This record gives sequence, structure tokens and C-alpha cells, in this order.
Amino acid sequence: MGDEAASGEPVPIEVELVEEDPDTLPDAAPNTAASELETIRGGTAGPSRLTGLPKALRLLGALAVVAALTIALWPVPGRHQAGPRPGPSPTASSPPAMNVDLYKVRVSGTSLSQDYRDHAVMGLALTNESPSQLTVVNAELWDALGTRLGYSATWPAGYVQARASETLAMYLPYSCTVLITTPVLPVTIRYSVSTPEDLSISHNYDYPLDPTILDQFMHARAGLCTGPAGGVFASAVGALHPEGDHHDRHSFDILLTVDATGQTGWTLHEISANLPEVTITSPDLPTALADGHSTQVRVHWAFPDCLAPPRWGDGVSAVQVTARADGAAADGSADQRLMVYLRPELMTGMVKVACWQ
Repeated sequence: MGDEAASGEPVPIEVELVEEDPDTLPDAAPNTAASELETIRGGTAGPSRLTGLPKALRLLGALAVVAALTIALWPVPGRHQAGPRPGPSPTASSPPAMNVDLYKVRVSGTSLSQDYRDHAVMGLALTNESPSQLTVVNAELWDALGTRLGYSATWPAGYVQARASETLAMYLPYSCTVLITTPVLPVTIRYSVSTPEDLSISHNYDYPLDPTILDQFMHARAGLCTGPAGGVFASAVGALHPEGDHHDRHSFDILLTVDATGQTGWTLHEISANLPEVTITSPDLPTALADGHSTQVRVHWAFPDCLAPPRWGDGVSAVQVTARADGAAADGSADQRLMVYLRPELMTGMVKVACWQ
């Protein structure tokens, strides 16, 4: 085939590529084109046809290949593309479904039993108007400032069958020495209803206590706490808006409920408080109070300045009511002085109402 180099490789040769066109030029000369010299190297592989093409054609061919690859790889709409697989979309936790049956238990009645020495038992009748059996988790009796006056005898307090009524027992301690302060009206029944399967989901109710039941309990408590000799006893206190012609706005009223116990009637003569720069009066005194009955006394409180309101001290505020038994000496030697202890929260709240209403 030709000479070989010392390395055994065929000796490269240089050739000139000539391309003829069958159409002749105007002067009848042959239409030919010659490229620059091309070097052809030998080797084990066969000669490449591309190396026999002009550089312009090879450049065009390379550009065509690049264009073809670009078109083949360019993403088009709808074509599946490899990419990161999306993770599962987070599922928002939905709140538990509301059990409407829990909202269908109402108070259908109350009763009071006073057969015990240190407490009364109140019967709380509840009616379940739902189609499911429900659980009464607990039942309690509270005054307006958060003093608990009674509680259910067991826990859970009981069960109420579907579309039926059930009476639950509540203990109401007389607490003569424990419950020092006078309960603040209104008094409410609070009970919680749930399902037997899940006591953690419940609905809470708040019902006003029947005033008749409250009067019966307070009178029984007064009779126990005053002792065999009887006397007068403050059973409840409530807040009122001031009445009458009070030209100063630094004032408020409370309504004091007083019970009489024993074998005779009483007359309430006077009310006072040992509080500096505070005056209290009552338009309802003097007033007669029959044995076994109660009366309400409006008490008006006045103080001179809201910039320096009265301080109730660290303890409770004590109000003194002076009472005289029917037939007792008129000189007051047999008068009874009842100390009524009022909650500091009540008095502070009334001062705020009086000063910033």
C-alpha cells in the first residue's frame, strides 16, 4: 500500500480534493473547485468519509448535529420530565366532630333534704333529651365570686339514660366555721356532661339556682350556726346600683339578706363598719324580723375620694349588724351584734364601679 514509518504506521499522504461541476464556466473552462491540502493518516480503521468533505460542509454538518440534539433534548409541554418526586401533601388535622347530644341535658327540678347535722343534700333532677346515654361528670354549686357551696356526692356524678330523667345527689355543707364570708349572689349550678366512652370531651352548663332552694338551705344553715339560743344570721349578699338622692358619685349599694332563728322575733336596729373615711347607712332600718323568716336590707356605702379609695386590708371586711330580741331590755344590754364578713373582691369591685362607671 505504501511506505511505512519506522513505528510501523503507514506514512501519511497529502492530497488535494477537487470537485467538478458538470456546468461549464462562461469561457468554456472546466467548473472545478480545489480545497487546501488534506493529510490522510493511515491506521487500522478504515478511511472516514467525513474527512473527505470540504471544511464548510463539515462545519454545516456539525451545526446540524448540534441543532438536532438541541431539538431532541429541549423540553416540550406535555413531555414527561424526570424530576424530584413530590412528597405527600400535608393533611390538616380536623377538629373532632361536635357531639350535639351533649347539649341536650337540662335542669328539670331541684329539691332539698335537711336530714343531716352538718350538711344538706340537694337533689338535682336532669333530663336527657338526646337519643344517647350520657354521663354527668360532676355537679357543683358556686356563688358569684367563685366560692364553692356544694358538690356532687360521687364521681362521676351519675348517668342519664336516653330521653329520660335522673336525680343526682349534691352535698351542701353548712360550714359554720369554714365558710366565714357571706356567699355572694347569684348562686348557680354548674354541671358537666360527657359520653360514657370519652370523659375528656364534655359540655359545661351554668344554671341559676332556684331562690326557694337557696332560702331553705341558708335558713337551715343560719339555724345551725346561731346555736340553740337562736339569733340573726347573714345568709347572702348581692351588689346593687345606688338609689336615692346621693350627690356624690363615690358610693355603691349592697343588699344584705338576714335570717332570724330561735323562739322569738327580732328587730334590726343599726349597721356599721369599722372602716376609716367610709360611712354606711341603710334606709331599711329599723326593721322587724319574724322568727323563721328572712329580710333584705339595702346598705349604702360612701367614701370621699376616688383618688384615695378605701383600703379593705389584707383580710375580709366586717360589717356589724345590731339586733334586739322582742321583749328584751330597751337599754341595749341584751342586743346581739352580728358580724357579717364580706369578700374583699366584692368590695374592691364595687369601688371600681362607683369610681369609673
